[in-house]
Amino acid sequence: MNRNKIKMNKNLLIVLALLLFSVGYGQSLKTWTGATSTAWNVDTNWSPEGRPTATDNVLITNASNQPVISVAGAACAILELSNSTPGSIVVLTVSAGSFSPASIIMNSGGGDTSDCSLTINTGKVTVTGNVTMNGTALQNDVTFSGDGNLLIGGVMTGGILNAGTLTSGKGTVSYNGTGTRAIGAYTYNNLTISGSGIRTITPSVIVNGILAMAGTATASAAPTYGANASLQYNSASSLTAGPEWVSPFIANGGVQISSVTGSSIVTLSNNGVEKRFNDGVSLVIDEGASLVATNTDLYFGGDFINNNGSLTTDGFVYLTGAVSQTIDGFTATKGVVMNKTAGVATFTKNLNTGKLIIDGAGTLNLGAGLTHSFTDWVRTQGTLNANSSLLKFSGNVSGAGSNFTAGTSTVEFNGGAQNLGTGSIIYNNLTLSGAGTKTFGAKTTINETFSIVSGVVADLTANLVHTAKSIKLGVTTGSGGSWGSSLSNAVNKNNTFFTSNNGIVNVGPTIVVSTDSLSGLTTTYGTPSSSNSFDLSGLAMLEGILVTPPSGFEVSTDGVTFSNTITIGAAGAIASTKVYVRLKGTIDAKDYSGNLVLTSNGTTTINIPIATSTVNKAPLTITAVKKDRQYGVANPVLTVTYDKFVNGDTEAKLTTLPTIVTTAVIGSAVGNYPITVSGAVSSNYDITYVANILDITPAALTITAVDNTKVYGSDNPVLTATYVGFVNGDTEAKLTTLPTIATTAVKGSAVGNYPITVSGAVSSNYTITYGANAVLAITPAALTITAIDNSKVYGSDNPVLTASYAGFVNGDTQVSLTTLPTITTTAVKTSAVGTYPIAASGAVSSNYAISYVSGTLTVIASSNAGLGDLTISEGALSPAFSEGTKDYTATVPNDIKEITVTPTTADAAATVTVNGKEVPSGTASENIPLEVGENTITTVVTAQDGTTQTYTIIVTREPSSDAGLGDLTISEGTLSPTFAEGTKDYTATVPNDVKNITVTPTTADATATVTVNGVEVPSGTASGNIPLEVGKNEITTIITAQDGTTNTYVIVVTREASNDAGLTDLVVSEGTLSPTFAEGTKDYTATVPNDVTGITVTPTIADATATVTVNGVEVPSGKASGEIPLQVGENTITTVVTAEDGTTNTYVIVVTREEAASKPSDNAGLSDIVVSEGTLSPEFNTDTKNYTVDVPNETNSIIITPTPIDPNATVEIIVDGKTVTDNTAPIDLKTGENVVTIVVTAPDGTQETYTIIVNREDAVPVIPSNIITPNGDGKNDVWVVPGLNVYPNNSVKVFDRAARLVYSKNNYNSDWDGTYKGSPLTEDTYYYLIDLGNGSPKLKGFISIIRD
Repeated sequence: MNRNKIKMNKNLLIVLALLLFSVGYGQSLKTWTGATSTAWNVDTNWSPEGRPTATDNVLITNASNQPVISVAGAACAILELSNSTPGSIVVLTVSAGSFSPASIIMNSGGGDTSDCSLTINTGKVTVTGNVTMNGTALQNDVTFSGDGNLLIGGVMTGGILNAGTLTSGKGTVSYNGTGTRAIGAYTYNNLTISGSGIRTITPSVIVNGILAMAGTATASAAPTYGANASLQYNSASSLTAGPEWVSPFIANGGVQISSVTGSSIVTLSNNGVEKRFNDGVSLVIDEGASLVATNTDLYFGGDFINNNGSLTTDGFVYLTGAVSQTIDGFTATKGVVMNKTAGVATFTKNLNTGKLIIDGAGTLNLGAGLTHSFTDWVRTQGTLNANSSLLKFSGNVSGAGSNFTAGTSTVEFNGGAQNLGTGSIIYNNLTLSGAGTKTFGAKTTINETFSIVSGVVADLTANLVHTAKSIKLGVTTGSGGSWGSSLSNAVNKNNTFFTSNNGIVNVGPTIVVSTDSLSGLTTTYGTPSSSNSFDLSGLAMLEGILVTPPSGFEVSTDGVTFSNTITIGAAGAIASTKVYVRLKGTIDAKDYSGNLVLTSNGTTTINIPIATSTVNKAPLTITAVKKDRQYGVANPVLTVTYDKFVNGDTEAKLTTLPTIVTTAVIGSAVGNYPITVSGAVSSNYDITYVANILDITPAALTITAVDNTKVYGSDNPVLTATYVGFVNGDTEAKLTTLPTIATTAVKGSAVGNYPITVSGAVSSNYTITYGANAVLAITPAALTITAIDNSKVYGSDNPVLTASYAGFVNGDTQVSLTTLPTITTTAVKTSAVGTYPIAASGAVSSNYAISYVSGTLTVIASSNAGLGDLTISEGALSPAFSEGTKDYTATVPNDIKEITVTPTTADAAATVTVNGKEVPSGTASENIPLEVGENTITTVVTAQDGTTQTYTIIVTREPSSDAGLGDLTISEGTLSPTFAEGTKDYTATVPNDVKNITVTPTTADATATVTVNGVEVPSGTASGNIPLEVGKNEITTIITAQDGTTNTYVIVVTREASNDAGLTDLVVSEGTLSPTFAEGTKDYTATVPNDVTGITVTPTIADATATVTVNGVEVPSGKASGEIPLQVGENTITTVVTAEDGTTNTYVIVVTREEAASKPSDNAGLSDIVVSEGTLSPEFNTDTKNYTVDVPNETNSIIITPTPIDPNATVEIIVDGKTVTDNTAPIDLKTGENVVTIVVTAPDGTQETYTIIVNREDAVPVIPSNIITPNGDGKNDVWVVPGLNVYPNNSVKVFDRAARLVYSKNNYNSDWDGTYKGSPLTEDTYYYLIDLGNGSPKLKGFISIIRD
């Protein structure tokens, strides 16, 4: 037997034992057979028959039909999917509806190709406990094929979860239990965390769709989010966001906060840690939901969508990234910062926050028609587009680095004293409100209106010139021209609204008019009114003045030619011009008013009100037109004529057309009726009306008799006629005299046709004519003959059959029939019990139409329910059978396990059953199983008419004495010796990792009972798990026969000692292990702060039989050690695990305790001073503050390196009163003393000063000789320059009188002999230039060459 099969058998036995155990405690086991179909809810698909209930355990194995749930309400206790067949799959599909198991277990024992699967399409599965998938990941799975739901109250372990990607993702998994629960390490489409407690999440938990926080449960960590995943909060309770909200949030689905109850709050409290959203990643808050961020700044890289929710933060909101975004309303105590690198952020709702900071390369668009309130306005970089919104600032403007696009907005400074910033800016409208003085810091341009509210003073700032299109001081609009205080040169001076300095505001060109109002005008519709006029001129105009009257008026400059608008003058001064205004002749009759508007580029619009003016109505006459029609015809269309329309008007111009009516209606009699006109409505006309008449003439009417019938012997029917030509709903009732309708037929007339005539009708409204005569037809009467019902007893002769008659008239009876009916039945004497038809037929009569109704003959059944004989296949009846005796007994030995009964009925028509199953008379029943003891067999005889009699036989079967076993097996190890029924004692050995064992006894006799270690076990079924101690374990199996006989079998199982010396966990009370604990890792480190002086270690052993010591002291598994003192620095802690068989493993933790933090040091001393040249004198000592250093003259710089005792101290080097900016750079030295001061400042501010005097030697005198005599006499043959040898970086050059270079050498060593390129130079005087190479001035002079 291979190992996989053994493992499968073991798992299956465990599952079966568990299920049998459950059955013993009130839960039955339902096994899926799929015998009928795949439908879960079909009773015949289960064994035992009947669909499972919530208290039934369910086992699903390989079956040709795998179960499918498609209805609501499916449930069970434990659901077990078990597969031991390689290459097959056991699958439960929840295609729709709902399924509620207590727990789910999947066991695949047929290798990697035997699978178990829970597949969910659109259904909902609610598991109150765990989902356990045993075996490898390839063997078990939960798969979503649709948008279904899996709710887990416990945990899900093992196997795999097939949820797809975001685009193909299917289904939602919800963990909705209480307490601490681990989230299964799977890749989810949608994952919902609900319920309460803590949900433990590892990086192996991957969410590609939605992670929903839907209860009060919290997450221990964030999952791994897919590229398009989202985080949603949709709990009915308020929540505090946890580590699931990662920062930055990079998944494209973003974060969404919703409210289930209409009001829920999510709180962010991150202790100063910001929450960031990547570019394009949005935050959405739905209606009724709130996000409250405390001590947290928010960074939006995508849209913020506020669907009537709430966002409140006590920090800043940053608008970041490079993509365009829309931002809904929020409240930010500190303010909002536009920090975008590119793109546009657009506000879509009102804001009321702290500062507005523009500090990015992108653009902030404040939206259309919104109102935003801020404290300060910080302008650093980027663009602020005000669009058409209202901006209110209660604080100051700072910075000048950002652009401002004014649009059609209004900016209002509404605080106390405010500074409007130092950067030039262009506003559309600017309003100064609130209180105090508003100070301008730079030139300001106002495209439209500059408004200063009463109580506010504008400080235009000395020497600044601002511009505005118009100005409003308090509630008064100011005139054009410059404005300022009395100290300015402004045309308009005002010390109330402006502070006393020479700053001014230039207000544009001015329109001058002679009036501020115009009187009203009057005219009649269709005629222009007379004119009003005024004088108009302009000062310093940029263009002409456009005159626009209100609706209904027109203007002119000559009083003759009028138009809708006119333009007066051009740029510059405009001379006084008369302007005429009148009502148009084409406008409607009503009152008109409004403002005559004067506009010109650069000026304030002037409105001149025109008093109410009236256009009166014109006269109009409407006359009805004469009409005629025939009686009963609808009135013709009534029309009118119109007189005196003006302006080309027609009736289409009337608001309401006239109503033209007559008193005549469709039923009006012949005559003349008036036509009247009224109801016309027009705002432009006064209307009068003229009436006329409608003439009505008679209509034509034809009356025709209607054909009729009657049955022979009956009264004549009512005779009727039809009318053709009635109108207006008229009927014969409208006739003055009704027509006479008559026939020659009477009640006794024979069958035949008789004429019907009409005459004598009279009506003043109709001209009457008559149609052709009609016919009255007489027809035969109806007669029904009914066969009368009858009965007889089965086997007797038929009775006499009779009939009844219905329908005879005129005193007729059956003797009036020409031929009497024949009455027959299909039943004969021997016909069986039942009903048979009685039929009547063959009657003849010329006066009647005859029909027939059948009757019924009933044959009544027999009542004989007796037996003629009763026998059994085993034993003998007592007493012997007799028909009158109903109760019998019989006895059979134990080996007789079944019996048959043969009953014989007295009446062949009777039926008989044995134990409820029908048996043919005289035939043996099927085998009836016999239990030990009494067995009651009931025989019931039913007569033909239902009468019954019962016969009872009590068969007694004697008990069994067999107490033997047919087989005895164990789940682990092998019995020794091999089982034999006669052998009672056995042994077996199992390895240490086998902690439990089961015993399966099979009785030789099914009636015997068996116990294993005192617990009853069904024959052929594994016992419950029997725990094994290390060493010998005795297991006793006792078989009890049916009659009480017993046999005992003993198995001694030896469990070997364990060699497991591993740990499953290792925890320190302070700090964190590095790396994270793993069983195979033996060496760890941890770091703790200085204030941690002791630590405990909690080891948890893998095998409970092992022991563990920490630093040599034994510690119970899972318990903390005694406190281990920690020294500053490294501390080695050794944990040794000893297995049961002596095997050991050692785990080492090196805990580093940090140095103690101290108060700021006051040590301002130096530990050393190093100089790059020379030597310190005296030798350095921390307490010695003054030193000297001697260096030769050729040393023109020095590097001094001081080292402070406290590395946190600062060192300042001062040379000639100036601080050296780079302490590592060389210090230039002048000849003589160079004083270098070193100031050391300790962390607490304490200072120490060290002084070094660097003495640079005076230069060695270099005195070149001024003559050489290169004649070979050994004297002055070369040019000697004494002292030059101490300057190794020297260079020497010699020139002739023509300034040509004749000699050059670096590091000259007094060896030039007066030659040039190897040839002697002529005797002469030459010029020399010597550079000592130390920065000192060059030496120059003359040298003569003398050769004689």
